[in-house]
Amino acid sequence: MNYNHYLPDTPQRIEYLKSVIRERPCVILLAGPSVTKFKQYSLKLKDRDICYASVNDYWVIEKIILPKLNKKLDIVMRSAKECKVPSQPDFDFLNRPVNNVLISERAGYHESQMPLSAFLVGFGNKVFFFVAERSTIMHHVPNPQYPLHFFAQASFTILMSILAIGGAPLIVIFGADGGYIHGRELYLDGWVDSSLERLQYDAWLFNNTWPILHRNLVQTHKVNPRIINASSRSHYTAMKKVTTYDAFNILTQESRQEVG
Repeated sequence: MNYNHYLPDTPQRIEYLKSVIRERPCVILLAGPSVTKFKQYSLKLKDRDICYASVNDYWVIEKIILPKLNKKLDIVMRSAKECKVPSQPDFDFLNRPVNNVLISERAGYHESQMPLSAFLVGFGNKVFFFVAERSTIMHHVPNPQYPLHFFAQASFTILMSILAIGGAPLIVIFGADGGYIHGRELYLDGWVDSSLERLQYDAWLFNNTWPILHRNLVQTHKVNPRIINASSRSHYTAMKKVTTYDAFNILTQESRQEVG
């Protein structure tokens, strides 16, 4: 694999990512309103050893969705341009005295906030960068020459791929609605939202490209976790959809009991 396009010591960063995931099932919590069903049933997972991840305004998820479990996110992806990495939420997350990972990309990094060299010295392998590919090779990545290049689209799509590279055997996504569900609002209160048209485009793009991207991921990294969308009426249709009830049963069955 050619990791020269990314941060220094990227193979070690991948190993660190694996040490954070620890072959646990991963739950991605997004801001679609259906994620409130996760909060409703979350106590079913109170003693289960699960890796939690989210994107962008992660503190909203921690405040609204995770309190019952007394959990914090293990992995956060902040690569949208409005995140302005590194900003205070990034420092707050990385300064936690736990093993966690911040995922972003070089193209969106703001040197004026802190020189990248100093950021990497301060936080080491907790920082993981990929490349969102927008050129003509976008349908052909990842591949051995560009193993952490991914088709530029909705953040959670790239997050799924990176969790798979990190050894997640199961990935369950809550709140991936991709548009209106039951006529409700598009996002949780407090989340910086975008338009319905943008969500619909993201869903259309995912449904038309994920099979190809998934094939590239499997062929390049030899990983193929089970991926489940727990929003049963989601507009993201290129991955298996199940009810919230079924998703919790799967997570309970496929996770270990938490120790300590």
